[in-house]
Amino acid sequence: MPPWLLDVIGLMQRSTMGVHVHCGFEGHLVRLRALGSQETRLCHVPSGYAGHPGELWFIRQLPPANALFDYYIVFNTPYILVDVTERMFADYVAREIERMGSRTHPGQLEASAYIMKHGPTANHWNEYSFCAYTGHQHEAVFLTGIPDIKESLPHA
Repeated sequence: MPPWLLDVIGLMQRSTMGVHVHCGFEGHLVRLRALGSQETRLCHVPSGYAGHPGELWFIRQLPPANALFDYYIVFNTPYILVDVTERMFADYVAREIERMGSRTHPGQLEASAYIMKHGPTANHWNEYSFCAYTGHQHEAVFLTGIPDIKESLPHA
């Protein structure tokens, strides 16, 4: 296996899903800010979805593969959270952290990163995307609701 491919696989293993706020554009790149952070990152979105400032995106973000790139890659087709606010999702993550208690997390991940990467159960994020589905277009999938509030999910 070529060394560059091992590097890319390593980046994928260290990445997690996360909720990001759309903060505008810079050329063909989208500026995204991770939930709870003030740092923004320029991202290439291979699906072609440009979106609108203020949207919440549930995505997997890969860092630049090497020094030739100055932007991140949105690895999956973006899941766009409809009628979900940043506060609503932050409150959800806080509830999951509280439910986890003081358990240690494999890979030395912070509690919030562990939740976004693995969820509280093995199929948590698959179930969420299924139960929260509200529609799609070629470049994006639309979800609504908060994972632990069943009545907010259209297919729960």
